[in-house]
Amino acid sequence: MPASPFTSVSTRPKPVVLLILDGWGHRDDPADNALAQAQLPNWRRLWSQAP
Repeated sequence: MPASPFTSVSTRPKPVVLLILDGWGHRDDPADNALAQAQLPNWRRLWSQAP
């Protein structure tokens, strides 16, 4: 019997998110850097844990 073209719910791959951050600079120096001075807990977590 040939393999089914449909996959079961249990074998689906995990979702993937593509973030396009045009104009979102990354610099650790907080001088004149609004992003370094902002409270961005979700961004900091993603930056440290995701590739």
